[in-house]
Amino acid sequence: MSDMDSALQELQDAADDLCRGTAEAGQGGFERILAVIDAEPLRSLLESLLPEFDFAAWWESCTGRSGKSSGGNRLRWPTDRRERVACQIALCRQAASKRVGWLDFAYHFIGTSGNFDERLREYCGMVVEPLIRDIARLSELRTPPAVLAPSLARGLPKSGDARLDELLDEALSKFLDKSPVVQKEALERLWDAWERLKTLADADKKKGIGLLLSGAGGPDLTDVLNAEGGALTDIGNEFQIRHFEKNKKPLRDASHVEYLFHRMFALVRLLLESHSRVSRA
Repeated sequence: MSDMDSALQELQDAADDLCRGTAEAGQGGFERILAVIDAEPLRSLLESLLPEFDFAAWWESCTGRSGKSSGGNRLRWPTDRRERVACQIALCRQAASKRVGWLDFAYHFIGTSGNFDERLREYCGMVVEPLIRDIARLSELRTPPAVLAPSLARGLPKSGDARLDELLDEALSKFLDKSPVVQKEALERLWDAWERLKTLADADKKKGIGLLLSGAGGPDLTDVLNAEGGALTDIGNEFQIRHFEKNKKPLRDASHVEYLFHRMFALVRLLLESHSRVSRA
């Protein structure tokens, strides 16, 4: 089970407990749901997908200033799933903080009939259960970008170095995971593979990578590839990819991780294919 699958199951368990629980324990139930949403891997997933949401404007559009109450207001969910999830999460945060508690919601959209436990269950049916379903649907969007598909289908040429091949296999396997956290680990493995690749042609890193880059670039692209190799090495030293000291910049956006993975993967593949041709000659 992947990290994302585990998080979705934990979220479902928290929602089930809240919806089957008592009104007295309601606030703790919302806090538990939010704790899962605000932890990895869901935090990065939702930050990368959800738009900014103006809860105050939405709440006023639903409740208005007419003074309607006791279930007399019309609930207007956003039609777009991403906006709807942002709205549902905002409602859960309001409920946990008691700024717009679930009883306030019930007063406006459910009514005052029934006891508090029954109204909590109705709230769950209107807000919490759709939220869990919609987050599960959004998690399915975290598929590998199509640009990688042809390269993945062909596979990487074997380097002749067992440890290097192991690092590359692990990087690709982790990148196929839907979890942004695991994809960051994939980027780390790929950068480790890059450093080891530098010694494939010669034990001296500088000489070894120079041989690989000149061999792959030929008379026309060697300068371009040298610049790209140097830039990627600098990125690995500047950001929290292989080094995690306080002065290293973190990668917080999942799209940045994907971009850097593509960029490094393309160069590594080019060098391995060139090295493989030279080895067979």
